[in-house]
Amino acid sequence: MIVLKPEDTKIKNATTLLHLLFKQGCLSRVELSRTKGLTK
Repeated sequence: MIVLKPEDTKIKNATTLLHLLFKQGCLSRVELSRTKGLTK
């Protein structure tokens, strides 16, 4: 059995949240990178 510390669960939740956000905001992320490239 693996005993998870609160920090581990927090990190796990954060990573899953990031993955979900990335899936939902792939287009917006591309747009952000485009605008950054234009401003530079």
